[in-house]
Amino acid sequence: MKIKYTVNPNLLEEPNSRLKVIRYFLEKHISRRLELQKKQDYYETKHEILDKQAPEDETKPDNRLVNNYAKYIVDVATGYFMGIAPTYNAGENNKALDEDLKDIFKLNDEPDTNSELAKQCSIKGLAYELVYQGEDAKTHFKDLDATETFLIRDNSVDENVLLGVRFYDELDPVLERTYIKVIVYSDREIEYYDYSERSLFEIDIEEHFFEEVPIIEYINNEEMMGDFDNVKTLIDSYNDSQSNTANDFDYFSDAYLYLVGMQGTESKDIAELKKNRVLLLNENGSAGFLTKEINDQASENYKTRLKTDIHTLSFVPDLSDEKFAGTASGVALKYKLWGLEQLTSTKQLKFQKGLRKRLRLINNIWRKKGKNYNIDDVDIAFYRNLPSNILEIVDSINKLGNTISRETKLEQIPFVDDVKLELKRIKAEEKEQLDDLGINNNTDLGDDNATKQVLD
Repeated sequence: MKIKYTVNPNLLEEPNSRLKVIRYFLEKHISRRLELQKKQDYYETKHEILDKQAPEDETKPDNRLVNNYAKYIVDVATGYFMGIAPTYNAGENNKALDEDLKDIFKLNDEPDTNSELAKQCSIKGLAYELVYQGEDAKTHFKDLDATETFLIRDNSVDENVLLGVRFYDELDPVLERTYIKVIVYSDREIEYYDYSERSLFEIDIEEHFFEEVPIIEYINNEEMMGDFDNVKTLIDSYNDSQSNTANDFDYFSDAYLYLVGMQGTESKDIAELKKNRVLLLNENGSAGFLTKEINDQASENYKTRLKTDIHTLSFVPDLSDEKFAGTASGVALKYKLWGLEQLTSTKQLKFQKGLRKRLRLINNIWRKKGKNYNIDDVDIAFYRNLPSNILEIVDSINKLGNTISRETKLEQIPFVDDVKLELKRIKAEEKEQLDDLGINNNTDLGDDNATKQVLD
């Protein structure tokens, strides 16, 4: 579901017209909340089969099994994309910027926020984040619920963001009524409203200093589709098939006992049979169970086809498949994950735009505090959360020789979390070795060849 609200910016200039625009899109988004919430429900195992009408015959089995492929798809896709947090590097000449970024990301638990945003994108197709100044006078950012957040853009080709809107229900215990609280963010101000009886009532207004609308939109793809939208009907069919199979087995368990030539059998005889588990028949009598034949193979073939289609069309592989067992080659593993990689590449391109705006908003506050950073100097690196063959990686790095820098080599090793810290440790160890040898010169210890010549 693509959600884009555009308007002629001139309509926001006059107060009454502005309120009408905000109200119009607010009501439009409220009508879409159920559709977005339904996606969240599927992730939380609340599937359509649970609301299926019960059979009129109450004696019939009524299994309603949920096989939560929606959650599996989202968790695997999100884990692959954001299981390893992105890193930020402002370069050797911007160490102060690097340190400030580390501080603000630690304050906001940035990896967890990113993971939640990525998960919500995977579920709903989009996610939102608010950047704000906390009571501690520090910059904070927090993910918002997409069912209660939207942006209003201009109708230009660039679709510039004009307003960000956040709303939520609030109960008035005195009047026993629920109001909708509405908060509107422009590039300069934050406006507070109550929405009731299709009208907006202004409560308060305050200034902010981010110079842009401080709500960031993250999208999963250009169509704003979640990762299981394309296979939702297949998931429903799989749930039905599994439930029907369970019903068939219940029918089998409830098989009827038939007795031939035993017309004199009474209820007390059946009770004795159940108690003693012994059945006495005359010479012309026979007994057996009347059961429903189950075409189990056809049913299993159908479910296997559904399962295969779910994984194929969602681009999220079945990691329990034998082809993933004992895979030694990293290249072979990446080939098997090729579809997931294409899905993730799109996620990365879209997600990076949101992170860039987050950095820009943070920097706008820093500039007001006298810090003149060029935020465009920050490189953002994403990683794939893949099982690693360390020996294979090290062997590949060694074969590169001196064709690439030591820093680039270290970046390829999964267990090296902080490359710059590792480089400092290496230099400290090399200096210690030279001191032990009684060598003290101005050789650049960061140069592999120079260090080797000295040690030789």
